[in-house]
Amino acid sequence: MAKRFTDTEKYKKRFFRGLPGPYKLLWDYLYHDCNAAGIWYVDFEIAQIYIGADMPVNAKDALRIFNAEAEKIVVLEGGKKWFIPSFIGFQYGVLSPDCKPHRHVLDLLAKNDLKGYRKGLDTLEDKEKDKDKDVVVNSVVSSVKEKKCIHISKKFIKPTIDEIRAYCKERGNKVDPEKFFAHYEASGWKRGNTKISNWHMCVHTWERNDVDREVKYPPEADVIVREYCGIRKWGVPAIKQAAFYGPAVEILKLSGGDLEKARLATKQITKACLTQMNCEWGLQAVANKYLEWEAA
Repeated sequence: MAKRFTDTEKYKKRFFRGLPGPYKLLWDYLYHDCNAAGIWYVDFEIAQIYIGADMPVNAKDALRIFNAEAEKIVVLEGGKKWFIPSFIGFQYGVLSPDCKPHRHVLDLLAKNDLKGYRKGLDTLEDKEKDKDKDVVVNSVVSSVKEKKCIHISKKFIKPTIDEIRAYCKERGNKVDPEKFFAHYEASGWKRGNTKISNWHMCVHTWERNDVDREVKYPPEADVIVREYCGIRKWGVPAIKQAAFYGPAVEILKLSGGDLEKARLATKQITKACLTQMNCEWGLQAVANKYLEWEAA
């Protein structure tokens, strides 16, 4: 059974949010039923069975709705096939003939004459006009007067600050584009010793980190976390994550704000948990056990 990536952010995107209910299901179905190159052999009879008779859909309305603001479906062979341009970029990122699984996809594109696809998912200027276009990772698009061609890059192409800014604006995050660019420019566009292949995923990571950093915890909570991590022989988390600092704040409250009392309680309960192998090990479990002690 084939497995594919799914976009967990699609429900937040204006394009998907704006689809009528039946066509939300159809769009999701197309992503699952198309072949490895994003080509769907049109069969609305089967599609209707899977989507459900209470969610009627048809080809004419589907094309009108999906392509209302941008060409998200390309009709091939007089309507016998539909091509979803965004599928390839989302599933594979950079297609390379040097990658064995990618060769089959490239062959399918060639057989369907899609190297000369007439409308691409294009430049930063076009992205600004249409915020709902799915991201095509590391693809370079050249435009001609009557034709646009997708040239699939064989190597990672670092983004410009403007491209980063446009993507962050689309996602509505608070990532600083200049800081993001400077950070990875200094590292040679690597994470550790690994070269970056998808800078969009790095933006997602920065988003999560920013959310964690926005939560304000008292400095005393850091003492509790260090005590706990020291006993567990762990490094103290670089980011103040709720999984560590939330329970630390609870322990402080149970101690009436007495830092030394909270520190000693954390030390005793953590060591007790380590002795009893069947005991939960998280700092939240320490806070829960402390609550039991105080209630007893």
